[in-house]
Amino acid sequence: MTATLLGCPHCRKPIGSVPRIAGQPVSCPYCRRPFQMPGLPELPAKPDSKVKGDLTEVPKEKPEATPTVHSVSPLFDPFRATNLLASRIVFFGSVAILLAGTLVALEVVAPLFISTSDHPANIPGGIVGMLLVVTCCTVGITALFLVRSLIRVGVETVRSLRPPEPASTAEPKSK
Repeated sequence: MTATLLGCPHCRKPIGSVPRIAGQPVSCPYCRRPFQMPGLPELPAKPDSKVKGDLTEVPKEKPEATPTVHSVSPLFDPFRATNLLASRIVFFGSVAILLAGTLVALEVVAPLFISTSDHPANIPGGIVGMLLVVTCCTVGITALFLVRSLIRVGVETVRSLRPPEPASTAEPKSK
């Protein structure tokens, strides 16, 4: 039994289809909304075997293209790609903020703890400087997570406002 990977027409999550449920109504395991599982393309019947005395060549038929099913989405989902991009922005932005904070701590704040012949160590100033660096890094990373959350809310809003796709199995109206 061969499984085929399809997408739910409502939530676009990938789901599998096996020949025994082709053409039957099913519900998505993720969003629980019902839809009609598309039927699998029928294979052409095998021609009868040649009779030994028949020497005529049977012309080979070109295989027909697999019919496209409009109710099943492709596996690429632009909304999912946008969420992935937002998560990567948070990751790489957090790394950049932490590197910048480390550089500021080493170049600006760390010398405050060291006493030289010109000036004594400024321990309270160094502690305040370190707290400021940690606070700025925390605020920056929190802002990145806020941006990611806003992107996700926008994506879900657009997804919910998108008009439903027309059903491919709609029956023509009778007069």
